[in-house]
Amino acid sequence: MVAVKRQLEHAKASARCAIEWSFHWIKNIYGYSKTRYRGIAKNHSRTVMLCSLYKEALQKYPEQSFA
Repeated sequence: MVAVKRQLEHAKASARCAIEWSFHWIKNIYGYSKTRYRGIAKNHSRTVMLCSLYKEALQKYPEQSFA
């Protein structure tokens, strides 16, 4: 029972780590930590652009630990 719970918590922590690491790159490395109100369309397009840049970095450098 304890081993099953530990495995479940480990799986949840691994998934959480991968997601948080991608947000770390978007916010700290690409500089999207402070958003300003520029209009919903501009903020949305900037977010989409930064997510696609992160995805491109994952594909270009798969040996590095991005996620």
